[in-house]
Amino acid sequence: MSRRFLAALCVTATAFLMAVHAAEPVGSAPPMAPKPAAPGDAVLEEARNEALLNQQKLLRQFGEFKEELSSWLSGLIAAPTLTTRIRRGAFAKRSRKPTTSTSSSRSLS
Repeated sequence: MSRRFLAALCVTATAFLMAVHAAEPVGSAPPMAPKPAAPGDAVLEEARNEALLNQQKLLRQFGEFKEELSSWLSGLIAAPTLTTRIRRGAFAKRSRKPTTSTSSSRSLS
């Protein structure tokens, strides 16, 4: 019984000493000075700005593409021939987002 007690006491004391040793003493480290700008920071900032401009350009191009596709679809809708209207209907069904709706509503009479 005393061996187990002493072993537990030694393990606890060792853990306590390791924790105290790992703790940093208060006030021993000087305050951190601001880090000077590295030469690579300018390159990184330039790359970020270029990526931002590229993203804005792609967003604008996608908006133009959507507008062009919408005008093409509206022209296809207004087409006078039957085959074009059938194609238009199939395209319009595929281009719409799927929606959840209850199309079969029955009333009990």
